[in-house]
Amino acid sequence: MSIVSYKCPRCGGGMKYDPDVGFKCEYCLSVSTQEELDAYYASQAAEETEGKPQEGAQQAAAQTDSAAASSEGTTGEAALYSCPNCGAEIIAEETTAATTCHYCHNPVVLSEKLGGKFNPDLVIPFSISKEEAAERFRQHCSGKFYLPKDFYSEDSIENLYGVYYPYWIVDSTVNGRYTARGKVVRSTRRGDDRMVETTIYDIERSGIVEMENITNCALRNADSTILRYVLPFDPKGFVDFSMSYLSGFRAEKRDMEKSDLVQIVERQKQDYTRTLLTRTVNGYTSIAGEKTEMDTTSETWRYALLPVWILVYKYKDTTYTYGINGQTGKSYGGLPINKTKLSIVTVILGIVVALLCLYFGFGGCI
Repeated sequence: MSIVSYKCPRCGGGMKYDPDVGFKCEYCLSVSTQEELDAYYASQAAEETEGKPQEGAQQAAAQTDSAAASSEGTTGEAALYSCPNCGAEIIAEETTAATTCHYCHNPVVLSEKLGGKFNPDLVIPFSISKEEAAERFRQHCSGKFYLPKDFYSEDSIENLYGVYYPYWIVDSTVNGRYTARGKVVRSTRRGDDRMVETTIYDIERSGIVEMENITNCALRNADSTILRYVLPFDPKGFVDFSMSYLSGFRAEKRDMEKSDLVQIVERQKQDYTRTLLTRTVNGYTSIAGEKTEMDTTSETWRYALLPVWILVYKYKDTTYTYGINGQTGKSYGGLPINKTKLSIVTVILGIVVALLCLYFGFGGCI
């Protein structure tokens, strides 16, 4: 298993992708663009591989130690690797594609996990920094008296980490047809008589429906609720995949194929087609016998890695996960409640209400 560690062209230190400035060296603090890194590593690879077959662009761009990069062993679904920078052991789950050495803090990418059919087509790089994500989290918690104080403490926020999660992105065009029976009931009075008139109509709508960027997470063990509710991402942020964007973040590879999501995508397409075709269906007392049919004329599936900031917090044996979209800032997650604070507030409110009732003479309310 190849481990890729992106090095600074100036000092050789570890490079991380910084949403604010680009690729930044943690040691000399120099900043490089993707184009500058590509040019530098291409020239290095040309010198080192002179007379040898040209390697792929990603392999040429990485400094790889084949001995240190090899997998040393596996335990269940976890695998053991050696850090190419310090030699320390790195434990990674089966789906982990990028992580950080816990000893030297050097960012590493397990490149072969993203090779072949697992090579993503697209990536949206992080555009929200850790500092901005932390500030958004603080603002969300601000004013929520019932939260445990250490939930949004600096120590807790230090556990905020960025992850590139795998998603399937689908574009599809269908010929859609919606049919139903609509009932219109009219009631009139003639003297003492009440007349009811019922008319039944056949309803039909059809059209070509184009759907773009139908997005579904491709990781089985992920918190699917959070990864669904931080959607959508802005497709304008898509760029061609490059492993260098993963440097400094965690990344997961997919473990769900197209076949695992086909039925889900078909339901999403049908729901959207029905919603679109029924926008002009109105004026009926009731509708029955609804049916939506689709004939897919074209469809494209793309594999992408999308950025999410994650905070995991354990409170009284319950784990809470909070997610922030690393591009748009949209957030979602459960918040713990300090029951002691809640009880105090409840008692205080009860006393206040009782005193007000006594003061205004509303004896019946206590």
